Amino acid sequence: MAGGQRFLMTVEDDPESTLTQAIIVLNWFEELKRWVPVGR
Repeated sequence: MAGGQRFLMTVEDDPESTLTQAIIVLNWFEELKRWVPVGR
């Protein structure tokens, strides 16, 4: 989808692990702004 509406990232924490986990974050840009506030 064009326009930056979706974002996918994979991270391998433990290569020995057999667990598979997916975390889906909706409204990720709002979450990012909450964690990294922009100077006002």
